[in-house]
Amino acid sequence: MEKKRKKRIEMISALSEKLKISKIDAKEAINFIFHHISESLVEGEKVFIRNFGSFVVKKKKEKIGRDISRGIAIKIPERHVPAFVPSSKLAADIKENFKPE
Repeated sequence: MEKKRKKRIEMISALSEKLKISKIDAKEAINFIFHHISESLVEGEKVFIRNFGSFVVKKKKEKIGRDISRGIAIKIPERHVPAFVPSSKLAADIKENFKPE
């Protein structure tokens, strides 16, 4: 059974209908939000959205991994990865209202 995913095009349509604006304007608004979040993370800033969560950059330490095909140990360098930390309200809403298919 395929899980339903909210696609960007569906978000654009929903925003367009809710605010009674054109789909082009809705697309520009959504793209602006994603672009702004991305730029902020690249600059090392956290993005906090009340009652939703925070977008942050987490530092992953250097570690030793395995190359299974060659059977050798390899060093995985330190890196920074984007992460999302849900707010306690969002986590509680999901816990109380989640409806799996």
